[in-house]
Amino acid sequence: MYLQVVKTLKVDYVNQFNHLLGGPNQTLLYNLYGPTETTVEVTYYPVFAGQTYTEVPIGRPIANSQGYVLNEDNNLLGIGVPGELCIGGANVTQGYLNRPDLTAEKYVDNPFGSGKMYRTGDLVKWRKDGQLEYLGRIDEQVKIRGYRIELGEIESLIAQIDAVSEAAVVTKAPQGSDEAMIAAYLVSDRTIDFDVVRAVLSKKLPEYMIPTYMTQIEQLPVTANGKLDKKGLPDIELEAKAYVEPRDEMEETIATIFGNVLNIERVGATDNFFEIGGHSLRAISVINELESQLSVRVPLKTIFENSTVAQLARAIENEATASSTQEIPLAETKTHYLASSPQKRLYVLNEMMDGQTSYNMPSMLEIRGTVDVERVQNAFQKLVNRHEALRTHFDTVEGEPVQIVEDKVQINVEYEVAYTEDYEPLLNAFIRPFNLEQAPLLRVKVVKCAEQRYVLLFDMHHIISDGFSINLIIKEFTELYHNQTLEPLNVQYKDYSEWMHTRDLNEQREFWLSQFKDEAPVLDLPYDYSRTKPSKLHR
Repeated sequence: MYLQVVKTLKVDYVNQFNHLLGGPNQTLLYNLYGPTETTVEVTYYPVFAGQTYTEVPIGRPIANSQGYVLNEDNNLLGIGVPGELCIGGANVTQGYLNRPDLTAEKYVDNPFGSGKMYRTGDLVKWRKDGQLEYLGRIDEQVKIRGYRIELGEIESLIAQIDAVSEAAVVTKAPQGSDEAMIAAYLVSDRTIDFDVVRAVLSKKLPEYMIPTYMTQIEQLPVTANGKLDKKGLPDIELEAKAYVEPRDEMEETIATIFGNVLNIERVGATDNFFEIGGHSLRAISVINELESQLSVRVPLKTIFENSTVAQLARAIENEATASSTQEIPLAETKTHYLASSPQKRLYVLNEMMDGQTSYNMPSMLEIRGTVDVERVQNAFQKLVNRHEALRTHFDTVEGEPVQIVEDKVQINVEYEVAYTEDYEPLLNAFIRPFNLEQAPLLRVKVVKCAEQRYVLLFDMHHIISDGFSINLIIKEFTELYHNQTLEPLNVQYKDYSEWMHTRDLNEQREFWLSQFKDEAPVLDLPYDYSRTKPSKLHR
């Protein structure tokens, strides 16, 4: 038997050990885990010779100790769900010397047994085989674009890649930007292909957890006590490759869209969207711009798999050649139109909530200078005349939600004088429930807060808008306020909704029926009540 205690036992060390010592000398390697506060070792995992490992867990609790994986509310978590490892049992120490505050924070009463339980601050999850897998530190959890991300989990997966000897994953903002992104620093004795790394990660992680920025460095900087020195990591420099001019109109269009979305002046044919500052949310902006300018709807997956300008251009062209892509036809004039799937969902939710403001989408703009309220009124009236969605209200026909588009709808811009520098109360007072049966589902208000300082408040219901349409409204309002002429719209939302209902979805239907031809797998979690028998899908 051989005992080895290190910070993290790397897979390649394990396989090398078994090749050189474990097999020939019949030496058994144990991976041990445990903090000082629990008398060092509390879990163990025997690494047997004769097999090649792709990951090494920290194992099971030793005798007379217990391991609990808990969420923030101290609830037990099931298999595969990351949470904090808490340790109970005979090996838990009494606390910190002369640190009663820290002792009270870390040593808590064990709700699942007797004595105290120590909160390790380590992020782990149970595997199906009953072993604990170490993911990183809880304090390494971050929020990026609304998603909670475990940096340690990303780091652990990268470290398992053969070419990578060490890895550090942090959040950093590029020079000249205040928007943090996930950055991965990799160490290897050979040149690393970042596309390969992304491909490996994409099979195990959601898109929002794949590092936006990757770079290879000679070694990771460490502090005097051997820990990662995050401040010593190089700054993020989002520099484009040697500029390659777009070769055709398609590449020029995509390069322009990349540049506009990422606020970059010049984008070349070989520039990678994700290496020059792109991420999944910005990729959605690219998708919407492509649909607007090229009348094609590109799946998000296509951008991840074809992330340079040239690759994406070829992918779009190939898709257009392979399928008979047609423009969205104009819907015939009717008294009402079918609601889209998102609209149906929001209509039902709105009815259930009975007058709540959960699906209001308010916005606020501060304007410095003089504001002509009459011009604001005229600009928003032109927007209402231009966009049928702003003249749409909803009803039910034979139990189905439908959208009704009015020919004319008047919008009245409210005006108030309220000298203040605190805008939040103004916005809160402005937000109120919408009646989906009355158009417009848009409200606008101008508040004069001081001489030469105004606030423009507007609010739309989510059933006719999203984050991108709000940006469009702001853009077009600004242009109309300054008496600019807008290009006419070729397609309205009702046309899209009607077209969506006429598409041939048999192929998708057959795919999902085949996926669920057997009963869905049972997820065994500690429920309060027994699980009801799953229903079967019917054709």
